[in-house]
Amino acid sequence: MSYDSAHHQTVLFVAAGASSETWVFDAGSRAWTKKTPATVPALRTGLSAFDAARGKVVLIGGTDPPDTCDPGVMGQTWTWDGADWTQQHPTTAPDECFPAGAGTAVFDAAHRDVFALDSDQLGGPEEWTWDGADWHAEAVLGPLPGAALAYDPHAQHVLSFGGFLFFHGTNVFGETEAWDGRRWTPLSAGDGSRDPQPRAFASMIYDPTVGAPVMFGGTSFQPPGSPEAVAHADTWRWTGRHWVRMGTSASPPPMGNPSFVYDSDHRVGVLFGAQQTWLFTAASAGGGAYLAGSGGGVFVHGTAHNFGSAANLSLRTPIVGIARTVTRQGYWLAARDGGVFAFGDARFYGGAGNIRLVQPIVGIAPTPSGRGYWLVASDGGIFAFGDALFAGSTGGIHLNQPIVGMAPTPTGDGYWLVARDGGVFAFGDARYFGSTGNIPLNQPITAMASTPRGSGYWLVARDGGVFAFGRANFHGVALSLSPTVSIATSPSGNGYWTFTGNGSIYAHGDAPADLGPYSPHTAIVAATPT
Repeated sequence: MSYDSAHHQTVLFVAAGASSETWVFDAGSRAWTKKTPATVPALRTGLSAFDAARGKVVLIGGTDPPDTCDPGVMGQTWTWDGADWTQQHPTTAPDECFPAGAGTAVFDAAHRDVFALDSDQLGGPEEWTWDGADWHAEAVLGPLPGAALAYDPHAQHVLSFGGFLFFHGTNVFGETEAWDGRRWTPLSAGDGSRDPQPRAFASMIYDPTVGAPVMFGGTSFQPPGSPEAVAHADTWRWTGRHWVRMGTSASPPPMGNPSFVYDSDHRVGVLFGAQQTWLFTAASAGGGAYLAGSGGGVFVHGTAHNFGSAANLSLRTPIVGIARTVTRQGYWLAARDGGVFAFGDARFYGGAGNIRLVQPIVGIAPTPSGRGYWLVASDGGIFAFGDALFAGSTGGIHLNQPIVGMAPTPTGDGYWLVARDGGVFAFGDARYFGSTGNIPLNQPITAMASTPRGSGYWLVARDGGVFAFGRANFHGVALSLSPTVSIATSPSGNGYWTFTGNGSIYAHGDAPADLGPYSPHTAIVAATPT
């Protein structure tokens, strides 16, 4: 399966010899249509990718089943123009045994060719590239057959994950590698406690809304050497350093060998497997906002749904922070004493309510996976729960001013803390880009937010003043008599929102401004967009 962006359709080729079928899917109407091209490739194996440089789907396959194919016979190459298949006649091509059912192909935009990966007769990796006229064998050692592939436009390389080998049984692997057009570079050995379980036949896309490669499904064989296959139903995204499991409001069933493509016209991922079709729609921020009052009340703007509040609970101390889940279907509230309250699909991973705190809690931040969170105290003490990693704190450092907030890095392997005077402290993989620690401020800093890729951050002051560092661009301020309590980044990173204590929301840059009016009956202490 591949997405034909020239003709705005997902194209599925079913290899069944003379009975092969071609189907197209329209994500707008959510309907499959069987096509009746004048020419039908009579292939029994095949893999395809959309050649964006030439504006056509490229299909490579063989006319014999994999177990009877002739390695001395060149396979067939076909292209799809939106209505019909046309056979191409390259001088060099993979043999009939190449697309043996473990193959993947992807368009490498950096080198303007189609990269195809499969296995040879002995089950080892075999790699080819298509330049629009001919195939070229790549004599390099790379991923194993069955690896998932996707082109990452930010890193400008092809990313691979996993694969398998048949040797005294079936073994699967979890390594992540990158192809730069000449060689493969290992990025992660995998098989760690936070990594996807080693597998083959997973499927991967690059989703620009997520801003990262996204992988679903695949097959593992347990125990090693056993023919018993275990299909997966988990969704992961690549941070550039490691994988993070994504929380989704719904999920397809386990799929051992799904097809997954990105529909750039409808901005959705199209997943097909187990005779089911699913759409992956990454929730993008900006449709609404959650506002938290010190008494535990939660107030919603725009399209945000209220999943409950702590207003009717007997709180020992006021609420100081709110953080939403990655699905936008829930949130956590954090109290000054470290108590954590979970609503919607937010899970409770623990709190500091029963810990004797040196200084009170001032905020909460979720991990990228949504399977954990950090609490930060005014002395910079960090309390990590769920899959949140402790990367250091200022708990043992003498501070000129107390800590007022934090922001995690996109990988979840680090975070920044910001003090009342604008001093910034970086831990883990967080980079220091500057601070207002030595600048006279009209009003103290109250919060911070980082860019989507962790290449910079903004600080916001009580009067609404904004200070930009690193690659965070300044997009203006909204000075207000009501104190500014929070700042949040737009999905693209080219804008931000600021939130005030009276419930007002101000949009800057490309941050959507239609979050809807609301006037809460209590002072707002924290806020986050949906």
